[in-house]
Amino acid sequence: MAVKGTAYFADGRPRLQTSYCLFIDILGFAQRIQSAFEAGRGGEALEIYYESVAKKIRELIVPGPDDDNPITPRAWDAKVFTDNVVLGYALWSDHGQNEFGNAVLQAADYQLQLALSGVFCRGGMAIGDLFMDEFTAFGPAMIDAYRLESQVADFPRIVLSNEVVALAQKYTKFYLEPAYSPENSNVLIDVDGVAFINYLDELCGVDDGGYFLYADSLASHRDNIMRQLVDNRKTPKIWAKYRWVASYHNWYCDQVSMYRGYHGDLQISADCVHTSPTQLVPIPD
Repeated sequence: MAVKGTAYFADGRPRLQTSYCLFIDILGFAQRIQSAFEAGRGGEALEIYYESVAKKIRELIVPGPDDDNPITPRAWDAKVFTDNVVLGYALWSDHGQNEFGNAVLQAADYQLQLALSGVFCRGGMAIGDLFMDEFTAFGPAMIDAYRLESQVADFPRIVLSNEVVALAQKYTKFYLEPAYSPENSNVLIDVDGVAFINYLDELCGVDDGGYFLYADSLASHRDNIMRQLVDNRKTPKIWAKYRWVASYHNWYCDQVSMYRGYHGDLQISADCVHTSPTQLVPIPD
């Protein structure tokens, strides 16, 4: 967890740092835990939380052997409370491109790994002043990230503030062909004009044979979405959130349909996301 060797301390004293900040929340997790306890399955709920959510959180926030050293302060920190994670990435370079990439890729990996466990996230990413230690996340960047998560994200997506989007667009211009920059793969613009992290982009790779797809993982993503669509069919507000994920999943499938390992069964059937009203009195055949 946080130590006084992070960028949020100078000579042992706390300081605000311009940072990318992410606030990530697990969709409907509190309700799932409450329902499990009401059904007398509290122990099962704890096991699911510990083996899926808590495990992924530990992998996300525990510093690696190269993160903490006495010479260079760690440029990021994290705070966790149950199913919420706050991540801060202090800007240490002139333009912040590397910090942006680290923040987006770490968040995308966290979101993907939980989705593959059947747990979906939403969140917000902002930039501004931030201070973090093992007890505290303080500053306007955290407030803005929380506002984005709670008021803008709505669906299982991690959305970006306008300021972060402007910086991502700036970073694309560092490349000879901006359309092929990593930022242009990492960030998507939704139909409502809101930018979000393209976490499924983690499922493709490249080798000597060209681009390939981790098809088994994409199939697990498909199955988990379909399960949520079935389970929440009689709860329209929640069902609509997973319909959004299904649309995103199928969009991604279209983008990688030429990659090695892809097959048509990876798409979510239109029958799963289609609903039809019924009449008060059925008309006889």
